[in-house]
Amino acid sequence: MVGLGIDFSEVETRYVPGREKVWRTIGEPRLFIIDSYEMRVDVEKVTETSAKLTIAIDYELPRAFLWRQLGQMLAEPYAGWCLGSMIDGTKRDLERNAS
Repeated sequence: MVGLGIDFSEVETRYVPGREKVWRTIGEPRLFIIDSYEMRVDVEKVTETSAKLTIAIDYELPRAFLWRQLGQMLAEPYAGWCLGSMIDGTKRDLERNAS
C-alpha cells in the first residue's frame, strides 16, 4: 500500500476441528485500520443437514493519532469485510468436509 508495509503475527488459541477456531495477533502488529485483534468461528450442529455459524472479531484501534482517526472511519466496514471472508471460508471448508 503506497510503500507502507504491514507486519503482524497470529497465534491459534483454540481449535476444535469442524467446530471452533479462535486466533489473535501477538506482539506489536503494524496494521493500518485496526491494531490487535481476536477472531472466532464457531459451528454448532443443529440437525444432520444444518448448522449455526457464529463469527466474531474483537479489535483495538491503532494508537497513533493519524491511524486511529483512519481506524475510526474504516474499522467497522473493514471488520464487516473480514467477517464476510470468514463466512465464505467456513462455508467452503464445511462443504468440502461434507463431500
